[in-house]
Amino acid sequence: MEILLSSNFTSQRKVYVATSGAGSALSQSLDRGLTWSQIGLIDTRISNIIDAAPSPNYSQDKTLFLLTFDTEHSLWRSTNGGLNWERTLTGSLASADALSRLEFSPQYSNNSRVVYLAGTSSGSPAIWVSIDNGQTFRRRGIPFIIDTWLVIDNSTILIGSYNGTAGSFTE
Repeated sequence: MEILLSSNFTSQRKVYVATSGAGSALSQSLDRGLTWSQIGLIDTRISNIIDAAPSPNYSQDKTLFLLTFDTEHSLWRSTNGGLNWERTLTGSLASADALSRLEFSPQYSNNSRVVYLAGTSSGSPAIWVSIDNGQTFRRRGIPFIIDTWLVIDNSTILIGSYNGTAGSFTE
């Protein structure tokens, strides 16, 4: 592993790390190492796409996210219509068993970068929300498995479920 600080690290806060071996990559942090994105995927490929979502303003911002699973979950972000990708999440979120859905807030823009993931945590349904464009996530428990969902805004999601006998709905 190699670590490189930007020449003006004090003001720009950029750090780069290069790794070798299986899954090697060039990673970048823009906040002194608090969060990382893999920006140069040396021997990694995008495969087994679970879900994909274009931003609500895709025609202007060209932002796309992909949720994938190979041997672990990954969240990929492109800000140029899929020409280049960076991996913002690799491995697992805290207590996540599985991830199955991905969605943007309809308010997604330069001033609001809210992204949602859904899946299971410790065997129970859960949602994770990121307010920093998929860099970090916070978990929210939900009462039942998601069959359908609609993200209304940065803090409201409508969730529907049907267990074969009865339907459920929650906000």
